[in-house]
Order: sequence, then C-alpha cells, then structure tokens
Amino acid sequence: MFGYSRPQKLDLTLRENNHYRAHYCGMCGALKRLYGVKWRLATNFDTALIALLISAQRTEPLEFRRRYCPFGHALGFGVVVDDNIAVTIAAALTAVMIGLKIADAERDGTRGARLVRFFTSRDISRAEQEIFRHDDALIERLRACDAELVDLEDRWQSRGEQIYYDQLLLPTAQGLGEVLAFTAQFADESELAEHNEPLLRRLGQAAGRIIYTLDCLHDLQKDIKENQFNGLLAAGLVNSDGIIAGASAQKGLEYLIQRCKSEMEYCFRQLRLCRYGSILANILFLGIIPKAERALEAVCPA
Repeated sequence: MFGYSRPQKLDLTLRENNHYRAHYCGMCGALKRLYGVKWRLATNFDTALIALLISAQRTEPLEFRRRYCPFGHALGFGVVVDDNIAVTIAAALTAVMIGLKIADAERDGTRGARLVRFFTSRDISRAEQEIFRHDDALIERLRACDAELVDLEDRWQSRGEQIYYDQLLLPTAQGLGEVLAFTAQFADESELAEHNEPLLRRLGQAAGRIIYTLDCLHDLQKDIKENQFNGLLAAGLVNSDGIIAGASAQKGLEYLIQRCKSEMEYCFRQLRLCRYGSILANILFLGIIPKAERALEAVCPA
C-alpha cells in the first residue's frame, strides 16, 4: 500500500466527487462492520480505487444510505451501503494488505510490530478467508511477490549482490496486476470478466512499475539519511547525494514512465466499464503518472 491513488478532486465533477466519496466512506463502514471500529483508521485511497473498479464492472444499481461522520460532512451524506460487494471486498483487501505490512515490519524488527500483529491477527485471518472464498490462491501469490522483493533487498544488503532495477520492479508489478485482475471476477457478466481480466493484469503491472519508482523517488532522501534500502540506490540509478546518476539513468527512468503510461492508456481504453471511467482515469492519469514525472524531475540536475 503506497497511498498514491488519491483523486484530483478539482478535475472531477460534483457528481463524480460524491460517488468517489460514497465508495471511500462505504469502505470505511464495511471495515467497521466486518473487523471493528479500529479498522476505520485503515481506510485508504488505494483500496478505495479497488472498490470503484469493482463497481465499474457491475450494472446493478448502487444502494446508498445517509451516514453521519465526525470526519466527514456534519450533515451527513449518501455512502455505498456497507454490505455492497465492492466495499466488502475492498475492506477485506485492506486488512490483507495491512497484514503483509505488519509481516514486513516484523522481519525488519520494527518495535511494536508483534504487538500490532497480536491485536489484528484474528481480523486479518477473517479477511483472508473472505478473499479465499473468491480466489483460493491470490493471497499466496501476493505473499510470494512480497517474499521475492524481500529476498532481492536481502541479497543486496547482506550479500552485496548486484541487483538490476527491472528485478526490483517485478514483484510490485506482478502483485498489483494480480489484485486488479482479481476485480474482474465480480463483473456481472462472464464475457465482461473474461475480456477485462488480462487487460486489468497488464494495467496493474504497468501501474505497479510506476508506483514502485514513485515510492523510491519519494522516500529517497529519507532512505539516504536513515541508511535504508532504496531500489534506485541499489540499482545505481541515483548517487548517495540523491541525484540521478547520469544522463543514461535519467533517460532510462523517463522511458520507463512513458512506456508504462502508454501501456496503461492502451489497456484502459480497451476495458469495458459500466460506469466511473472518468473517475478511474482521473486517479491513474492525472494523479499517479504526473506525480512520478514531477518526482523524477526533482532528482535530475537543472
């Protein structure tokens, strides 16, 4: 979970903003209903995107209910009901992703990680069972992606092995591809699901490469200061001062972003969506990609 899937609200219509908020807050309600009040704190933009993507592949009318929230509108507003399949699955994926994050923290020896695991393990197990009902291998595939990335980092940090940036990109790309492809099975029609699944996998793989790069660029200075692993540093694409390591590295990263952008645009155009195409396009093409382009510019010499 990276947190880069925030919509650019000023570029959405009022109706689109309301529908985005209805899914975001509906997922918050589903987290509370399924896993307890504390899980409302885990509501995030990344799995709100998943909720929208599931809804976008369904034709059934959405049911809304007015909710009052101290963190939302004082007078209350319509949100997607918390037993809707889109927000239920998004809530389960939220808990599963939190579980993977806690496992990473435990491996890193982060203080308090075991205590957090103790208080959340039962809820995470319930979320995993919900995902297992729909895809009995998805969680294992996500764990395999996570383990592959951890192994690559360990090989560089502990054994000093040379690591290529393409290797580091692959686990995140595959993981996000699996998650987006998973949403296709909730489409109303089997033909729609079969059409969208491979396109969503390709879309997720391209977006995953950009998001991994964006995360490395965003955390670069902090990782240098704290002597933490950073994929761009490990691959020799930036130097220890946080500046791009030459023109070839800059061109390579620019090409990567543009190539992934083109792949995302192609796959998105081919998708068959019943609604919310403009909201999803806003998040992907006005949010994630420009952020990556700006972050790359920030580490390039003037």
